[in-house]
Amino acid sequence: TAVAADLLLPDRRELVEAVHARWPGGDRDALAGVTLTVARGECLGVAGPSGAGKSTLLAIAAGAVAPRTGRVVRARRRVVFLPQNPERMFFQESVAAELTFGRAPHEATREAVARALDVVGLDAERFADRFPFSLSAGEKRRVALAVALVGAAELVLLDEPAVGMDRRGVEALRRVVAACRARGAAVMIASHDADRLAAECDRVVHLRDGVVEAVVDVTDDAPTEAGGDAPAPWPPVVAALQDAMARHGLDVRPRAASPVALAARALHSVR
Repeated sequence: TAVAADLLLPDRRELVEAVHARWPGGDRDALAGVTLTVARGECLGVAGPSGAGKSTLLAIAAGAVAPRTGRVVRARRRVVFLPQNPERMFFQESVAAELTFGRAPHEATREAVARALDVVGLDAERFADRFPFSLSAGEKRRVALAVALVGAAELVLLDEPAVGMDRRGVEALRRVVAACRARGAAVMIASHDADRLAAECDRVVHLRDGVVEAVVDVTDDAPTEAGGDAPAPWPPVVAALQDAMARHGLDVRPRAASPVALAARALHSVR
C-alpha cells in the first residue's frame, strides 16, 4: 500500500496526487499511486534506489511528463527543472544569454546575472560573456544552478544536482537551495545521497518501485550536517537518517556502516 507523503502544510503548496506513470515500452508503472505535497519555503528530498521513480516524479511535478492518471496542482507558475546533466541543454552563445533566456527584459538584467553567478561562486566579469561549452564540467554545473536564481523561480526541481561536483560545486548547491528557500520557493531534490538530503531537506520521501515507502521528517528525526569547521555530527547523518527510516518501518538496504562499526574502523586506522 502506498504511503501518502503529505502533511498538514500551509496554503500555497504544490500537490502531486495519486499519480501513476509508465514510460513507453515499460512493463510496469514508474510511479504507482504517489501522493505528496511541498510547501512554500520547504525543501523536500526524494530518495530511493535506481529505478525507484525519482526522476519521473520530478519530471511530472515540472510538467515535462504527463501522468497516466492522477493530477498535479501547481500553486506557482515560475518553475525551474534541472534534470540530470543539465549542462547538456545549453544552447546559447554566452553564459548571460543562457541564464536570461525566456525572461522578460526587467527580469533579465546584467545585475540579476551577476548576483546569480556570485551565489554559485563565479565572477560575472570573467564568466558572463563566456561561451558555455568552453567552461569546465564543474563550472557548467554551477551555471546550471544559477538558472534557478535568475527570474525568481517559485518551484525548483533538482535531479541529482551534486553528481560529479567538487567541493566548490557542492557549496554552491547549498547556497542556491538556501537562497531559493529564503525567498519562499519550494524546492525538491532527488538524490541517491541520503547524507546530502538529510543536510539540506526538511523531509525525505523514500521511493521504491514507484511507491512511497516512508516519509521522514529530518528536522525531528535526524541531525543536520555541521557546517564550516564545526565537528561532524555523531552518529553520522546518514546513519541517523537510516535509523529514522527504520523507525518508520522501512528496511533500508544496503545499510551504511553502524556507528559502532565506524568507531571500530576509526580506532583501527590510528593504530
